[in-house]
Amino acid sequence: MNLRYVNGKDNGITYNMTTGTMSNSGQLRPTSLDPGHLDSPYTVYIGVWKDVFGPDIELGYAAVVPNTDGTWKPFSKGYGCQTNGNYYIVAYKVEDDGWNVEAEGTLSTN
Repeated sequence: MNLRYVNGKDNGITYNMTTGTMSNSGQLRPTSLDPGHLDSPYTVYIGVWKDVFGPDIELGYAAVVPNTDGTWKPFSKGYGCQTNGNYYIVAYKVEDDGWNVEAEGTLSTN
């Protein structure tokens, strides 16, 4: 995440999920620093949205502050029972802090 906003749907990445209890879990870490970066990173918000006809539906966000030492920081967020359909991830920071991060995770239903 070298920018402060990444939208999976805008990037053509959506997930066809089955009906069930949905959760998003994973981890993130800083990978590089830009010149003039802040002393510590801002919170990264990682959310799940449902792609529907009309305005898409926001399910909620996990708030994660990356570790400053480059190690992985875990996150997990549950979204209760959701119906089948296409979902996508949105990640953002409120401002550019000069900390570039990467994330990995799993969106699942049980």
